[in-house]
Amino acid sequence: MKNIKVVIIVICVITIALTLLLPFLIDILYYINPPFEFFKVSYENKDILSYYGGALSFIGSVLLGVITIIQNKKAQDKSDEVNRLKLELQLKSMAMAEEQYKKTQIIEEIAPKFEIKMSVYHGTYANIKLEMKNVTSTIVSSISPLSFKALDENSSEIARAKDIKVKKPSLSSAQSTQIETSFPELIIRSEEKYPKNIRYYSNITLMFEFSCEDEKGKTHYYRSELNVPTTQNFTKDVWKTTKVG
Repeated sequence: MKNIKVVIIVICVITIALTLLLPFLIDILYYINPPFEFFKVSYENKDILSYYGGALSFIGSVLLGVITIIQNKKAQDKSDEVNRLKLELQLKSMAMAEEQYKKTQIIEEIAPKFEIKMSVYHGTYANIKLEMKNVTSTIVSSISPLSFKALDENSSEIARAKDIKVKKPSLSSAQSTQIETSFPELIIRSEEKYPKNIRYYSNITLMFEFSCEDEKGKTHYYRSELNVPTTQNFTKDVWKTTKVG
């Protein structure tokens, strides 16, 4: 590491020295008779200096662009990490609330209730749109998706959505919103080319977990599930939605 630091310092010193001294060297070399015909030029030393200045400006712009890209990448990575940690914290909060809810089993009359069903799907459930409807008189807000995954018949996870979008995070009574997500892993390419090169999953469960707040600002957690007999066909059934915390 010490050798690397020394090399970096030497390179920086040489670069700075060349940057400051090169204009003077160009001016001196211009008036020296060239030893070969190839080095004879038809332009003046000011043209060479102008070219040198333009080259330095170009190099500076490139370096500035590279630094900006690196800084933006670091900022984006940090933002993604913050979002990931925030989601993990929400999932842990849901797990704790679910355990507490199982122990107490408190019946809450004002707890929001939802009717969820699939409205659109493409590519063997690789792209999904859900319609979520508030079926109580309670106004709900801050609808936050926590996880959306696909499980096989043994309850093993086979796919997890990375991006879940809620069109409207707040709903009054009887209002609906759309939820969009994608499962590219549910597309299975078969080795057979004919007649189709796509295979389908059978007996999978789609599980959507989310949270929301009621009119009093209390947070509620839900788990909504749908059994899909085959990803080849559209399933119209209403999802089974359960309050878990």
